[in-house]
Amino acid sequence: MRTPEPYERSSRDAAGASRRGFLRQSLLFPLSCVLAPLAGCKSKAQSGQTLGASIRQGPEPDVSRDELRLLFAQIVEDSVPTIFQESAILEGKPYRYFLRSLAGVKHDDLRKRTNEDVTFPKLVTNPGMYRGQVVTLARGVVLEVSRAELTPEYGLPPGYTVLPGVFVDAARDVYALRILCSPGSKLYGKLDQGIQEDALPVVRLSGYFMKLYARRTADPNEPPWRKPLLICPEPEFSQAAEPRKVWQELNETNTARFLPSQRIEAPGADERLVIEVLAQQDQPLVRIEGKDVRDDVKGVVSGAIEGLRKRLPAGQADCPSAVILVGPSVRLTWADPIVAALRAVGVKRIALKTEL
Repeated sequence: MRTPEPYERSSRDAAGASRRGFLRQSLLFPLSCVLAPLAGCKSKAQSGQTLGASIRQGPEPDVSRDELRLLFAQIVEDSVPTIFQESAILEGKPYRYFLRSLAGVKHDDLRKRTNEDVTFPKLVTNPGMYRGQVVTLARGVVLEVSRAELTPEYGLPPGYTVLPGVFVDAARDVYALRILCSPGSKLYGKLDQGIQEDALPVVRLSGYFMKLYARRTADPNEPPWRKPLLICPEPEFSQAAEPRKVWQELNETNTARFLPSQRIEAPGADERLVIEVLAQQDQPLVRIEGKDVRDDVKGVVSGAIEGLRKRLPAGQADCPSAVILVGPSVRLTWADPIVAALRAVGVKRIALKTEL
């Protein structure tokens, strides 16, 4: 495991956008691992709206665009291609927001918001540009599925469940899934039965893109894979297509060994501290938790990290993480004192995102 010093700048997660609100993750302190060839790289186009605009405000109607921007800023992928631990994390606050936003939403309602300009390669190369965009996959099968009950902190009524899964579309692109199921849903049984009987139902699904998500394969000799993660309502089943037999093909191509995928152990990030660095009359303005910091940046950073540690679940307080969000027209060197202040209080997981 390598800790870069003092920190790295990279453009691997360029969010090539010309307007405020898109984030470019340009530096990251990662942890360790590589990518497995689970599927090809062809993709079809999808269609939509700008960052955050596509998310239904349902259970949280007062969430402003700026609050959503800071929420999405917490989502981090590793910028080094052989590092996977940050990509293996589902950031708690954004993830819960996505799930709550889908409560009561039907597949067809979400599909109408599809961004047809988004392709699989765009998601892989520029994930920061497409958070919250709706992606629709017209035809494919769920190769892997499990089920998890949602606990009260998710803010949903009792009985809601989430199905983690792996999906392969008609272009053989692989996606990670989290499917929100309402109380009484029979979806898990139908998908699991199809997998067990090698008669996988063909589905179309739509979902919000959250991040590039990493998991290990079942083959210890293969590196992990990193694929787009979609947060979805229940999919639509094809009435015309016959169920697919895929396991024979997977065995013949020697790719069955990649499944089932496995979680990568990594420090959690229920919440990341977001520190903004803005330009004000050609001078840096630091904003932490909505408050402008005029003096004693080091002391305020220390206090904010102490507060974050207290808010984090057990097991995460010893390894807090932070994002430095650099606004337009800001010199990157203005972030250096923030990095130093974070390091001084023991924060090693630091990501820098520039906002265009």
